[in-house]
Formats: sequence, structure tokens, C-alpha cells
Amino acid sequence: MALRPALRRLRPHDGNSPKADAAERERGETAGCSTLEWVVPGKEPRQPIDVRPVARFSTDEQAIRDLVREWERATAAGDLPALLSLMSEDVVFLAPGQPPLSGRDAFANAFRSALQHLRIDATSEIQEIRVAADMAYCWNLFSVTTTPLNGEAPKYRKGYTLTILRKTRTGGWVVVRDANMLAVEPG
Repeated sequence: MALRPALRRLRPHDGNSPKADAAERERGETAGCSTLEWVVPGKEPRQPIDVRPVARFSTDEQAIRDLVREWERATAAGDLPALLSLMSEDVVFLAPGQPPLSGRDAFANAFRSALQHLRIDATSEIQEIRVAADMAYCWNLFSVTTTPLNGEAPKYRKGYTLTILRKTRTGGWVVVRDANMLAVEPG
């Protein structure tokens, strides 16, 4: 009989028994974490590993998370066709002190104009996603760095956004309304 390496739990998951832990994992619950140790019989144990649970999302919630990541990628790459594919024809963007930016064409014109002068990098920390049939909302902590192409100092903005999404006939999601409350951050 060959001796095989195994993982041994050093600290219980949420204080429950291994059987209860397995039941939690089976139900997709991910509230706690464990510290595990790789054990090879007859050898010294290796450094303990902190194991964080992997969150499980509904198919719709994962699709919205993927849309947010694609938005970040396309923005940084200046990929206007990809961005336009992520929004409805009648999309409306709201920003403090600005008139509403209505429709894909208005967005495309504003984005093209911005790219002539700036490089844009954005990151989102999703705070919440809720899905109800073919509508959903997502709110994020959003950070944007705009770097002028003329060598001037970058500008940083950070704040919350609230995005309303609609499910398409093909099962994908698109942005239909977006309100951002970004404020200029000190450089």
C-alpha cells in the first residue's frame, strides 16, 4: 500500500465538524475558512496554508461580474466596439454636474473624444449584485485614473456607481442606466 500525501485541517471551519464542513461546501456556503497543512507520511509537515473559500455565484450574477471585468479591460484598451456591445441602444449615463449622456452614439462620441487626450484605467470593487428576472442592479466602488497623453499628471477619481442592467433575448446582460458619484481624489 503506497502512502499518499493528504491535507489535514489544523483549524476547524467555523468551529464545526469536518462532516458539517463538507455539508456546508455541498450547499455552496462559503462563510468561513480553514487552515490546512500538507502532510506526507514519514516527512515533516510543510508550512500551513490558509484556504479561503471560493464564492459561488448564480449564472446571471457571474455574467454580470464578467461584464464588469470586460468593461474594465475594454476601457483600458480603448476598445470602443467592445464597450458598445456591453450597453443597450438607449443607455443613459448620469454624472454629477453633467447633463445625461443618452444613447450609444453619445457615449461613442464622448469616448472617442476622451481617447484623443487621455488614457483611461478603471477598476471596480463590486459591492452588491441583485437579479430579478430580466433586470438587475450592481453597485460598485469605482476608481478611475485618467492620464493625459501630453505628459501632464494623472487625475484620480473614486466613488460609487449604481448600474441597472437588462437581460437580452440571447441571455447576456447589457447596461441600460449608470449613475456614478465619482469625486476627484488628491494626487
